[in-house]
Amino acid sequence: MKKIFIIFIISYIYAQPDEFQFVATNLGGVIQGTPRINDVRASSSDWVAAFDANGNCAGAGQLVWVAGDVRFNFIVYGDDITSPAVDEGMSSTENFTLKLWDESLNVIIEETNESGNPIYHSGWQSTNFTPIVGYNDPYQEYSFNVNNVDPVILGISLDEKYEDINFDITIDNISFLDEDGVSDEYLTLTLIDSSGNDGNQLSSDQNNYTINGNSVILNENYNGEIVIGMIIDDGFSSSEIYFANIEVLPINDNPFIVSQNIGNQTVFEDSFFVVDVSDFVIEDVDNIAPIATSQIVVNEFLAASDNCCMSPDGNYEDFVELYNGTSESININGWGFSDTEGEVSTIAPDTSIASGDFLVLWFTGDDDGFPEIDSKLSSDGETIYIEDSDGNVVIN
Repeated sequence: MKKIFIIFIISYIYAQPDEFQFVATNLGGVIQGTPRINDVRASSSDWVAAFDANGNCAGAGQLVWVAGDVRFNFIVYGDDITSPAVDEGMSSTENFTLKLWDESLNVIIEETNESGNPIYHSGWQSTNFTPIVGYNDPYQEYSFNVNNVDPVILGISLDEKYEDINFDITIDNISFLDEDGVSDEYLTLTLIDSSGNDGNQLSSDQNNYTINGNSVILNENYNGEIVIGMIIDDGFSSSEIYFANIEVLPINDNPFIVSQNIGNQTVFEDSFFVVDVSDFVIEDVDNIAPIATSQIVVNEFLAASDNCCMSPDGNYEDFVELYNGTSESININGWGFSDTEGEVSTIAPDTSIASGDFLVLWFTGDDDGFPEIDSKLSSDGETIYIEDSDGNVVIN
């Protein structure tokens, strides 16, 4: 008793590739089967096509779900005898081959034997579009094997990376070899961190970052070398783990003044006070010793000047006289000055105060250029605020 399989299908329609376009004629027979890609089930978005001896596509169909698997069920068309100059499809004396289009990878795979040679099928006949005997078993498996070569990562190219600045690594940063028929367009990259992401454990002393997808999240204030593992996959096989050594360059973080032991000071005319680094408790994550910019001291100042101390422009002005009590010249380029704590109204140009020398700052309230300061001092009590070019408080 002969069995005829009639397959009713419900599926999403995916357009086949150009190579799978065919011409329908009034002759044809149906072939059925179950495809396997490297012994793995195909997808319902994939297609299978038949090709005649001249390489013409004689019919194609999208795979469909039947009884828990994906199967093909399509018409293989014959030549139209009314158009002998055109080869639309099969004749009864021709063999045909089968090819599968993997939609997810956009690669066409030929049916081959264990030696990798194409399999040629005989016995095609026009059956008025019913299944052809010998090709009427939808459970018969057909093998489509990819001659796949594992991809190899050769190296990585990245711009300089800096402390506290996270970054991404993508497939575009990777140089690799993937010498097979699988398109490189579908390569994926997986990063592996030192905590064992993806089940792979790196050296514990490299645990200075975390991985989020393709993003590398650096630990706060860390600089130095990190080691990141990575794998590329072409959809059929993966590379071995490649370990990239990446240097994270330091950034000089601002030091932080935890506390100070100066308190409020009263300074009399013709006297001065000295503020030294030792008067502060300073933290610096970079472990850079603080520079003694506070060796610049206020030697003298005058507020609310009405009839004393004429500035170079001929006006009586408030002033602050700075004194360099060190043995070396100190450059105050980029230092900021004002009468308000935490604010800067005037910035010094490239100016040096020689050892044992003085510099008078005129607090005119005008923006006429250094050493005039765009602030005024009050006789009721006033702040003299000076910070260095890194924003460190020198005098306050």
